[in-house]
Amino acid sequence: LLNIVLILVLNKDVEAVAIATVSSQAVSAILCIVVLAKGKGFARIKKQYLKIDKKEFLEILKLGIPTGLQRSVFSLSNVVLTSTLNTFPDNVITANTIAYQFSAIVHDITASFAVATTAFVSQNLGAKNFKRIRKVISTSLAVVITIGLESGGTTDALGRQLCGIMTKSKDVIDIAMTRLAIMCPLYFVVGIANVFSGTLRSFGRPTLSML
Repeated sequence: LLNIVLILVLNKDVEAVAIATVSSQAVSAILCIVVLAKGKGFARIKKQYLKIDKKEFLEILKLGIPTGLQRSVFSLSNVVLTSTLNTFPDNVITANTIAYQFSAIVHDITASFAVATTAFVSQNLGAKNFKRIRKVISTSLAVVITIGLESGGTTDALGRQLCGIMTKSKDVIDIAMTRLAIMCPLYFVVGIANVFSGTLRSFGRPTLSML
């Protein structure tokens, strides 16, 4: 929503994406802290717990470092793609930015269901309910494939109308549609990869997931 407001109302361009991203992440972080501070559950934030526990710290590093490296590979590839894209005319750069806003939504939808796999697998692993773990994985795969195809297909089908919210240039919309037509129908593949990646992390195998 911020992207649309900043681009259409305030006539921002590339900086709109940066402002919207930082703002939404900040709001999300603040709301999470407020909820955890006021909550009464096991995850409640208390002053006496705000310290580093060596055992937990090492466990976090064991899971966090491989996961961070895994995500940095995607970031690095995006830097390479962006630097190459910047050699194209302005209309191509604008079209890519617009198309990305909508393809990212499809990605986030599939990724959110895939991330849920990590929680469910971890719970059943703790309970040693291995039969249910298989059920969780198969159900998660069915969900991300279905959701991925539906959201991706819908975004692709309505791509011209969606891109038309941000620009009236037919040339820019045509170029944006090229990206949407290639990316959106295939986002379910990312969902599948994330389901298996999350499962491996749940089993304490983040390095294997990273590789």
